[in-house]
Amino acid sequence: MLSWFKRVRKDDPVFGSMLYMGDKLQYWEGNAHFAPVGTNIEVFVDGISGDNMNDQHQFFERVCENWSQWSVPILEKVRQRHPEANDDMQVSSMNIPRSRFADDSEWQVSFSAKSSGNFYTVNMRGANPESVEWDC
Repeated sequence: MLSWFKRVRKDDPVFGSMLYMGDKLQYWEGNAHFAPVGTNIEVFVDGISGDNMNDQHQFFERVCENWSQWSVPILEKVRQRHPEANDDMQVSSMNIPRSRFADDSEWQVSFSAKSSGNFYTVNMRGANPESVEWDC
């Protein structure tokens, strides 16, 4: 009976130590080094128990490679919707779909603002910010 509750774990070369959240939810939680900003972030990676994560690795690498360009309109979108957002926002997490990057890929990137304690999640479609959710 106890094994029914046991969670699957694995070490991933990109996403670090990961915990599988189960067949019903079909995603993994991990912690990855996000090189463009030089910090570790939480990652929520869509996938099943036996995934090799090749597509998800490619997706994350594509975001890393293009972050310097993509972050400008993303942060502008946050500030446009929430003028109180200031310059101390830092990437805190990212949701990564179970696919290679495409112009219609749906994913999220979240920011935390240390001074205010606010948390902003940007819903993305490809490289384009679609909407911003705010939590304090």
